[in-house]
Amino acid sequence: MSEKERENLKARSSFEIYKLLRDFADLISFFLEKKIRKHGITPSQFFILKTIRDKKPGNQKQLGELLIHTGGNITVVSKLLEKKKLIKRVKMQDDKRFFTILLTPLGESKLRETENKLQEVLDEIMANLTTEEANYICAISQKIIDLFGDSRLKAIRSYIPPKLIKKKKEKK
Repeated sequence: MSEKERENLKARSSFEIYKLLRDFADLISFFLEKKIRKHGITPSQFFILKTIRDKKPGNQKQLGELLIHTGGNITVVSKLLEKKKLIKRVKMQDDKRFFTILLTPLGESKLRETENKLQEVLDEIMANLTTEEANYICAISQKIIDLFGDSRLKAIRSYIPPKLIKKKKEKK
């Protein structure tokens, strides 16, 4: 086999791996999103509730940093969660521009209920794998994530397409 043929085979294999990973992520996301939405919240809202409970951010800015989201997006989702009485936003005493975010008992209950249903879906999916296969998937996935590092992940999640940047400037 020539060097060029080996390179083509390697490129094809890389693309096939990428496609499989993408398909896997899409399938899992589809089923989890359906379960989350059945509980009256969006995936974004779910992850915000989970982060508030697990990481206990002091304010919306810290919440945005933990989730790698823009401040404006966190504000919009936080206001929706507050309307649903799932969180409480309290103006900070020392700086009225910032809000402390607290999970309400209803928010805690909604989060726990949603997590239980998600766990059932994930358990059903993973029941088809041996422990060794599940550990292997985790190890390989983490290795790929580690190749890119945290800063690249943040950059990807905060990326705004040039068309949107242009529109924002035009509105001002």
